[in-house]
Amino acid sequence: MIEIRKNKSTQNEIISENRQNITNIDLSVQKINNDIAWIGLKGFRIEKENDGSSFYRIVRDGVTDAVYKSLSEGEKTLITFLYFLESCRGSIDQGSPATPTNRIIVIDDPISSLSHNYVYEISSLIQHRIIESGFEQVIVLTHSLFFYHELVKLKDYIKDKALKKDYAFFRVVKDEFSRIEQIEESSIQNDYQSYWLAIKDALDGRGSAIVLPNMMRNILEYYFNFIHKKSSLKDALIKLGEDDVEFKPLFRFINRESHSDAINITDFGMIDPVRYVEKFRQVFVETNFLAHYCHMMGEEFEEAA
Repeated sequence: MIEIRKNKSTQNEIISENRQNITNIDLSVQKINNDIAWIGLKGFRIEKENDGSSFYRIVRDGVTDAVYKSLSEGEKTLITFLYFLESCRGSIDQGSPATPTNRIIVIDDPISSLSHNYVYEISSLIQHRIIESGFEQVIVLTHSLFFYHELVKLKDYIKDKALKKDYAFFRVVKDEFSRIEQIEESSIQNDYQSYWLAIKDALDGRGSAIVLPNMMRNILEYYFNFIHKKSSLKDALIKLGEDDVEFKPLFRFINRESHSDAINITDFGMIDPVRYVEKFRQVFVETNFLAHYCHMMGEEFEEAA
């Protein structure tokens, strides 16, 4: 065992010496600039500092001073992300050998402040540069279902069995205390379904009830706009508000056309999830779309006699 450790130490020294003899920094600069061009960013690039250090600088059309401040938040995020990719695959310290197999990579919401134009590129880079690169474990966190689905779809295109990885999917549920639940790959399919999931979570005590009015408004706007029944929704909300004075502020909040005053979510006081969801259900009853409500809530629908 002692002999093996000595051989390992010797080999690491050889690797470090060779690493210093090659243009490792130059290669990283080239890769990042290639990625900048591939993503479609124009007008700037990175260069190696001339002081012999391992640092980079951003250059825009020959200008090197205060270039970082001239970048948009999206450009800063992309540059940072591309640098992070190189840091994951290599070693920040030239004298230290890099071994991907003993690294755990955590990527936290890489598309925040980015437009949807870059979702595919970021997903592709994570899949091919990180997940398929032999790291010990890769953890990707996100709030974006669009990004989530792009990343999940990419794994299905891997045909090389050696590159296929085991995936696990989790959802963070935040209430008074946060917890993590394991889910199936297809559990969350789109934003619309996530709104319904938030309502069911609040009803089951797994999520905050304070989000109910916003989730209800999002669902009703999405659904009735999609089926071109906005007038039916408006009439139903007005009628239900007149019939139930206690919940009139809720129905006015849901109806954006009548929401021209200072009513907001904080004006509703203590929210009882059961009573609020029942009022939400009445909207679908009033508009004759109860079957859709039952389908999305996982309830059995019974036709009226």
